[in-house]
Amino acid sequence: MNAYATRQYDEDLLMAEELGGFESICNKLKVDPKVGLTGSDFTERTERFGNNYREEPVAKTWISLFIGALDD
Repeated sequence: MNAYATRQYDEDLLMAEELGGFESICNKLKVDPKVGLTGSDFTERTERFGNNYREEPVAKTWISLFIGALDD
């Protein structure tokens, strides 16, 4: 399982401190914490960090859920 998905809140805080704190993380991500991101940043950020777009999962039909329940 993904290590991030299993971390607790206090572990997130400790990890942030290990990375140098809030200001250091902002510097590494090249974002101004007072301004945030602007529309002109998106092209460069997508090239650098990748796209977070995901395909929508295909919904199961009610009949497939019903048949699946019968298999249980």
